Amino acid sequence: MVDQRCVQDALIQQLVSDYLGDASPGGAIVLAGRRSDVHALNSLNRQQLQDHGRLPADSTTLTTAGGPLPLAPGEQLIITRPVSSATGRRT
Repeated sequence: MVDQRCVQDALIQQLVSDYLGDASPGGAIVLAGRRSDVHALNSLNRQQLQDHGRLPADSTTLTTAGGPLPLAPGEQLIITRPVSSATGRRT
């Protein structure tokens, strides 16, 4: 039997590696459909960017409905609204 958590962790690691390796003009974005995946991707991306000196370690933490959100100078923030699964319309 396949351990789904291990597969998911490996996929997240690969996405972050691909994202950090993209040197094309305009860069790359990583999208996720679940908040838990967004959180995991953001956390790992931030850590890797800080480890490689591409993002300052100092940050400000914003309080959001989804929990604390650390932001460092130079980070990009994209705000979206959820889509209702029942209607397919933005809420």
